Amino acid sequence: MIGNWEDTKARVVRECGERLLALSYKYVKSRSAFEKSSQGERRAVNFLFTGSNVGNHWMSIWCSVRNDAIESIFHRTSGIDKKSQPVYSTINFSTVDTMRVDSEKDVDLFIAKANAFISETAIPFIEQPYSYPAYSDLLNSTPESAQCRYHANPQNRCHYGLIAAKLSNDPRYEDLKRTYLEFFRANNGGAYLPRFERLLADLERV
Repeated sequence: MIGNWEDTKARVVRECGERLLALSYKYVKSRSAFEKSSQGERRAVNFLFTGSNVGNHWMSIWCSVRNDAIESIFHRTSGIDKKSQPVYSTINFSTVDTMRVDSEKDVDLFIAKANAFISETAIPFIEQPYSYPAYSDLLNSTPESAQCRYHANPQNRCHYGLIAAKLSNDPRYEDLKRTYLEFFRANNGGAYLPRFERLLADLERV
């Protein structure tokens, strides 16, 4: 069994934060994330701590970059409440599966995996500069697939990918538009299609 859940979360943050604090990241408790803002971008290492009412607990970690210009266009038509927008990152990435933690040994293992991820993957990924073409290359790396390595949400990935393609004058823009339109028509009963169509109309004015 693990001890007090709040104390356990605090321990994970404390033992995983040293390298990030040295790079001027600050921990934002309300989002369980180490964050740093600079030059129109916000970079973060994010944690998710989940506890159930029957005593089960899970932990996960990923990294993300938010580009102000891309997200500003996205949220003009997203319909997402302003206070919820900070959790919608432009790109995100993880190599660590969500872990169930039932003991202090499990917590120790998660901390070890998280620290390795931070040092070997997250910091190199989020600390590099990103141009619009770079965002487009990542987000549109597998346009025919619902899964994208650099964005966990298939619907939002299509929006962000098309915005990045537009801003970078990506020659694939029209092909991407057709591919993503077909994706929205074919999935979830077309429930997300109206939001995507609002984005398309907005991008005509960009």
